[in-house]
Amino acid sequence: MKITNKWLIKRKACEGAIEWFNEVIGKPIEHEKLSRILLGEKKYAWANWLVVHVMRNKNQRVRYAIYAASLVLKYYEDCYPDDDRPRKAIQAAKKYLKNKNIWSARSAAASAESAWSAASAESAASAAWSAA
Repeated sequence: MKITNKWLIKRKACEGAIEWFNEVIGKPIEHEKLSRILLGEKKYAWANWLVVHVMRNKNQRVRYAIYAASLVLKYYEDCYPDDDRPRKAIQAAKKYLKNKNIWSARSAAASAESAWSAASAESAASAAWSAA
């Protein structure tokens, strides 16, 4: 998928990312190439944002949320051993993928997806990166 200034604005990318894109890239670019550039520049939050926004459906986003949360779950549980909400959210999201007709699983998966995509995901990713 081609990423352009217009594409970024339409999807409400942050001002800093749009400015950087215009200054550094300045022309349409395939999302795979842009992802590699962002990772090389250590702009991990922007790369993560891009990955999510090029996904075409909710199943892809839920699978990615499960993957991302699973990567940092150990570190979270080490810091907060009595908080099992992230583990339960991952389990609910997996259950949702198996049977999308279960209302509670659907609701939990949506909550997990929302929580993951919020700023807390960036904090968890940052903590995991620091721990690695």
